[in-house]
Amino acid sequence: MLLRRSSKSGIDCRHSRSALCSFLVAAIAWSAPSAAVLLAGGSQSGRFNWSNELATRFDTVGEIQCHDPANPSVAKTATGWIVGSTDTVVTAAHLFFQRSRAGARDKTTLSPTQCTFRLYDGQGALRDVIGFRYGLSEWADIRRRYDSSYDVAVLKLDRRAAVRSVPAVKILSHLSTPTVKLAAFHGGSLRSSHPWLTSGQTKLFPSNVVVDHFDDMRISDTRRMLAASADSTPGSSGGMYFDPARNAAIGIHVGSLCAESQAGYDGANCFNYGLRFDAKLLGMIDSVVSDRPLLAQLIRTR
Repeated sequence: MLLRRSSKSGIDCRHSRSALCSFLVAAIAWSAPSAAVLLAGGSQSGRFNWSNELATRFDTVGEIQCHDPANPSVAKTATGWIVGSTDTVVTAAHLFFQRSRAGARDKTTLSPTQCTFRLYDGQGALRDVIGFRYGLSEWADIRRRYDSSYDVAVLKLDRRAAVRSVPAVKILSHLSTPTVKLAAFHGGSLRSSHPWLTSGQTKLFPSNVVVDHFDDMRISDTRRMLAASADSTPGSSGGMYFDPARNAAIGIHVGSLCAESQAGYDGANCFNYGLRFDAKLLGMIDSVVSDRPLLAQLIRTR
């Protein structure tokens, strides 16, 4: 069985369904560069790059911090980035919709109004903190809840952010790029006070992988997904997949899949995955940019 560990932005494979795990290994193996190691909070920070590029091209990438009123001392974090307009942010939905494994019941849904968007300057110092007015997600529909094919949220800031430029977004009919960059925050032993850039390759998500979870986490539509070898760690969920050749963002980081036999992550038997941009997602972004949100997609507390 594949188990999702949202706090680590990933999915791991454990012992109760080894046939499925073996099937996964065969399905995802590709010739990946040796640098495509998915870290699990390790100390190999040399694979991560903090550069002036983050303060220019990727200055729209920020950290989202959320505080549950029931436990205000603990912050839940993810990566978010400005898209469409300077008051609109995209991230992963599972930051707000988290599930209790005890009885596979929903926890209280976090409201985006309990969260802030934090931007950093070229020296890694905090330069702005902005609140959110509301957020949309297809996970607001219970029928799509916990389906990674729809694990995305689009959020409205309560004011515009001062950034150099808003990144272009492209819908790609196929994925085959020499290099993709993932701009995201990282937890563990790495410095988490600013985003990092990691590099790898992207491919289409394997269409014959069936992800089945006891807590109903699943992937129902692999056509919306991409697979990537760029590194990620806790806090990377919601990060930007950026194609330097097209000078555009092409997807949103969601998690990772690994085979049971792996003691740790590697580029042959594990991969990161994310959502590709499509017309439906761009429509959701446009509704937030124009401040005409679809009420059925509003993230509501319960």
